[in-house]
Amino acid sequence: MLRRKEAEGVLSLRFDAESVVTYMFAAADGGALQRLTDPERDYSATVEAGAEVARFLLTSE
Repeated sequence: MLRRKEAEGVLSLRFDAESVVTYMFAAADGGALQRLTDPERDYSATVEAGAEVARFLLTSE
């Protein structure tokens, strides 16, 4: 899907699509594990940081 959206001009990936997807899944897996092991923690800043990282990866401008 990332390759298709890049071809359509919707996204401009900084790295190849497979690497971006692999990183995003790894980050999500790690975040899920953290939430399971420390459910009382406030993750709002972590979610905000993750959104910024995703924007960085999905736009090259």
